[in-house]
This record gives sequence, structure tokens and C-alpha cells, in this order.
Amino acid sequence: MSESLKICALGIVFAVICVLIKSYRGEFLVPTRIASIILIFGAITVLISPVLKYLNNLMGQTMPLEYMEIILKTLAIAYMTQISSELCRECGENSIAFGVETVGKIEIIILSLPLIDNIISMSKEFLQW
Repeated sequence: MSESLKICALGIVFAVICVLIKSYRGEFLVPTRIASIILIFGAITVLISPVLKYLNNLMGQTMPLEYMEIILKTLAIAYMTQISSELCRECGENSIAFGVETVGKIEIIILSLPLIDNIISMSKEFLQW
């Protein structure tokens, strides 16, 4: 069975558990959701590890490793903020979800500033050439 199918099945099992917990002991719903997200994210991390190794080797040959680090950190921030904001929305906290998304977007902008600086300097050099 493929790994993605296992993760999807795990997600369905956790969804059923959350529905059962919601009907019997609602106060345990949020910790159960958080635990299930952590477990699914851990499974995804194991699944994506070979892809990251391949990309690291490929990018190391074609572009500086610092760019690869920035790209991977940006992806991690995007996924973490999306998961966190969806969890906040699920709990009915839309304003907190908006705040989490905004902070994630700002952090991505700050993280990409060195890339923007390099692009601008390369453009200046190209125009002077």
C-alpha cells in the first residue's frame, strides 16, 4: 500500500476519533486534534525525507545551498502556518487564525529578503553590462 494512502487512512481514523470524542467528551477534542496533526505531520516528514535529500543534492549542484535553505524554510513556514490557522478556525477562532497567517506571511517576506537583494543586484549588473 502506498505511503500516501496510509496517511489518508490515518487521517480518516483520526477524524472518526475526533467525531466520537466530540460527542462524548468535548473538552478532549482540541488536544486530540493537535495530537493527530502532529502524528500526521510526522508521517509526512518521514515520507518527504527522500525528496528533500534529492532536492538538496540537485540544488547543491545548480544553485547555492543558502537558496535551498531559504526555499525549504519558506515551505516549512507555509505548511506550519496553514495547519495552525486551520486548527484555530476549527476551534472557532478566526481572528487568531488570521493573525497566525499574517505572521507566517511576514516571516516568509523577511526570509526572502536576501533573495530579493540578490535579484536586484544581478539586475543592476545585467543592465550595466
